[in-house]
Amino acid sequence: HSILANYSVFQLKRSEDLHMASMDGANCSELNFTNKTCFKISRNEFTSLFWTEVGISILAATVCLFSILMIILFKAYKKLVHRLSLYLIINALAISISTILQCIPTKYLCGYVVVTNEQLCEASGFLAQYSLWMSQLFMSWIALYLFVLGVFHHKYSSRNCEIGLLIVCLVVPLPFSIVPFIDFQNGTMYGLVFSWCWIKYTDINCHKNKEGVIEPFVLSHGPRLIVLTLNFLAILVVIVVLYRGTRKRSGRLQNQYKEAMKEVMPLLLYPIVYNIQASVALISTFYALANKTTFPLWQIQATVYPVLPLVIPLVFILHPHTLKDLKKTAKKWHPQSLRSRTHFVVSREDIGDT
Repeated sequence: HSILANYSVFQLKRSEDLHMASMDGANCSELNFTNKTCFKISRNEFTSLFWTEVGISILAATVCLFSILMIILFKAYKKLVHRLSLYLIINALAISISTILQCIPTKYLCGYVVVTNEQLCEASGFLAQYSLWMSQLFMSWIALYLFVLGVFHHKYSSRNCEIGLLIVCLVVPLPFSIVPFIDFQNGTMYGLVFSWCWIKYTDINCHKNKEGVIEPFVLSHGPRLIVLTLNFLAILVVIVVLYRGTRKRSGRLQNQYKEAMKEVMPLLLYPIVYNIQASVALISTFYALANKTTFPLWQIQATVYPVLPLVIPLVFILHPHTLKDLKKTAKKWHPQSLRSRTHFVVSREDIGDT
């Protein structure tokens, strides 16, 4: 969740206040805010947080788009392994876009970061919640696939199974993302909280509210802890089984383990990277709830959160197995290969004419 989109929990009372505060040398004592501010920040700290999040997110979105273009251009979507990578990259692109959207309306005013567009804050909070839920479901899908393949040597790659799991990943996040819109007192639970646009922990006076404490744990933190634990156990079992199988088995059974290892390797890094990133994010979030928030903590979150959408496409592009498959596909696009195939077709036509 964006560090900048919600560093303070107040809104400007009048549009002229925003115009006056945006000018250098504005008299901050004349500003009227509807809500009490929660965190103070220097301009240098704001600049550091802003460009860390925006810079990493823009870079991540660019790499994601390049990866998607490369997959489409080289038709590297015929294998389930590549399609799973494609789903993750599209999801990573959505996370990057939600982070950028949260940073767009942020401004530095009188020692605070102000969010000037409440509707955009709610929309980006919804997109962040939805895309984060999708990412953990895709990671669970990959962990399940690796577990079945690595332990039982079975590929459940039927089209119906894939479509069914894809629908689950797209539909299940919806109720968990829609629930925060339902709040009979304030209209929505999406808004400014601590340091991002997401489910509000606090009210307008910076006091923790009951719904704001319960909903994040029920709708996000709790399920993520479960997913992290199950994914860790599944990946650990896969690694141990395959390692022992390739070392201690012999003959035909050992070859089965080696073939399973080749299928597993292109996807193995995804849940490992996700578990590391999500663990750091959760630890920093729990620390922020239990202790006084500090700028170094926000800097860590501003760096860790947008890094996952950057790492996902890089894992795909730079993985040796992916590079090998892409090189094979690229050879078919090489001009010399196209000329040889064209020459072959022309030669057959000449033979037919004679």
